[in-house]
Amino acid sequence: MHCQFRFLAPALLLTLSSVGNLGAATTEELIEGIRRCHTQLVRLPDGWRQRFQWRAVSDPSGSFASDAVEGEIRCKWPKLYSKASLSFKSVGQPGEQTAREGSYNFDSKLSLAVEGKMLAQASPLRHLWSAVYLYPLICRHFSETHQLYFPGKPFTTDIYLPHAFDQHGQDYRVGPVESVAGVRCVILERPNYDKLWVAPDAGYVVCRREIRTGPNGVLRQRTEQRKLREVAEGIWVPMLQLQEEFDVHSGEPYRTWSVSTKSFKIGGLRDEELTVVIPEDVHQFENLVDNTVMRRPLGRSPFDTAVQESRLLLVAHKPPVSTLVALTLAVTVVMAALAHRVFYN
Repeated sequence: MHCQFRFLAPALLLTLSSVGNLGAATTEELIEGIRRCHTQLVRLPDGWRQRFQWRAVSDPSGSFASDAVEGEIRCKWPKLYSKASLSFKSVGQPGEQTAREGSYNFDSKLSLAVEGKMLAQASPLRHLWSAVYLYPLICRHFSETHQLYFPGKPFTTDIYLPHAFDQHGQDYRVGPVESVAGVRCVILERPNYDKLWVAPDAGYVVCRREIRTGPNGVLRQRTEQRKLREVAEGIWVPMLQLQEEFDVHSGEPYRTWSVSTKSFKIGGLRDEELTVVIPEDVHQFENLVDNTVMRRPLGRSPFDTAVQESRLLLVAHKPPVSTLVALTLAVTVVMAALAHRVFYN
């Protein structure tokens, strides 16, 4: 027994010391650690790529357009690229498969986006697809996932990190030490609004976060970062992420999604892998930089093209079956008539 105690005592003292050190963390130290954690990953000099799967865990309201997304992020500042393969839910038939790519340059503000060979866009503003499919970063509330974030300019937010601290940093207080999925964390809290479980020993990753609405503190969203892995010195990445969303009035959960990282690799990115390539045979290319549009036919005849376009317009919508049939017929007839007129006149 005495011998066992000699081996256990140092471990116990180390644990107590670790808890004591965590408990001594200040608000300023925790906020600065979160900022550093954020910046080190997004601006890693060698860049990185992350392959992941987004999945709907619970969706009783049917609010998700897709059940699963296979995605990839490539980041080498100032360029950020995302790609997603997904199938939209559809009424009474298999989901429509599609692939979307988006890239954005934070310096030039140029955004490019492609959906298969159907649609391509070039824009002087950030395209939605270069932001919405950044699920691993969205789950960590990174400011770079927001379409209205521009480096060096004021960004007003209560949620996105680290800029939420710019507005409310003085309102946060340090709380007790707790564990999240086996990781020791210090609580950093803005009472009734925001509560973060921060892991100083794992690169200041926010392992859990609860966002509340208004002074009554109704829970709005809870996120968790699990299975942390150190991908570079001092840089930790979660291999599993969960996000629960709650009804802002009742506080009841209404949907949950997860992100599982399949691989994370640092370096080796070629410049052409960071920018969307516009296919030469894309059906429609909208160049919003110089306000030009180029279109190519989809089918062998104007009628074929009209039928295909009418189907594509309905892919992401889920109206009642009767409405779906009527709308499909109406759109097909109108577009076919217009195509016939253009073709024969």
